[in-house]
Amino acid sequence: AGAIRDHLGITIADQQGWRSPDVALRRWREALERIGVLVFQTTRIDVGEMRGFSIWHERLPVVLINGADAPSGRCFSALHELCHLILRDGGLCLPGEEAGADRHEVTCNRIAGATLVPAAVLVADQVVVANAGTQTWTDEQLRTLARTYSVSREMILRRLLILGRTTERFYRQKRQQFQEEQRAREERERSGFAPPHAVALNRMGRVYARAVLDGFH
Repeated sequence: AGAIRDHLGITIADQQGWRSPDVALRRWREALERIGVLVFQTTRIDVGEMRGFSIWHERLPVVLINGADAPSGRCFSALHELCHLILRDGGLCLPGEEAGADRHEVTCNRIAGATLVPAAVLVADQVVVANAGTQTWTDEQLRTLARTYSVSREMILRRLLILGRTTERFYRQKRQQFQEEQRAREERERSGFAPPHAVALNRMGRVYARAVLDGFH
């Protein structure tokens, strides 16, 4: 995870300055594109069907993430798929529990999480230090940590579980709560409009769009 961060050129200070999952998604995507990964986004595919996939190729490997997912979820999926590319095996990221997943899926989940929220940084965070001695977390604490690193509350809680700072039972209870809240948000935000050029650029990414236009000219 540390090597991935170094290669992408994103520091903790950079990340803590974003304070928005939308900005975080844009910055992580730009970082992947800088190292030669094509990052595409789907449209009109339910998150319940697919979170993302990757195709390994020596030149211009591909990562595809589901545009219907929350920005923080897409950040995680992009880094998860990057891990598949590092392992030289394209992958399909389906929704569901880590339990029962194959070894590479578990590995990619762990590395993606550690890239987004490094263990040493999280355990030294003031919110985590102040909550020492208890394995339960308030929504406000999780929201503060999620905002600090521009990730989801579930991502934070998963990292805390891996680091032994909460229980499996508490994690599963909160995960169900977060999923229900996310579904309610999606229902409220279903309507909306974006100009066609913005939609196209969002789907194909700037590297691919630039390559096509360069070829055309």
